[in-house]
Amino acid sequence: MVMGLGMLSLLRWSTVIFLNRSQSNDVELWLEFSVFIKNVKVHEQFKI
Repeated sequence: MVMGLGMLSLLRWSTVIFLNRSQSNDVELWLEFSVFIKNVKVHEQFKI
C-alpha cells in the first residue's frame, strides 16, 4: 500500500513537472524531483 502511494505521488509529480515545464527551468525541476525521489527512497527504507 505504501509502495502504491509512492507511485501515486510520483505520478502526480510527473504531472506537475509536465504542466510547469513551459514556465519553469527544467534543471531546477529535475533537481527538486531527484531530491523528492531520494526522500521517497529513504522513507521506504525506514518504514516498518
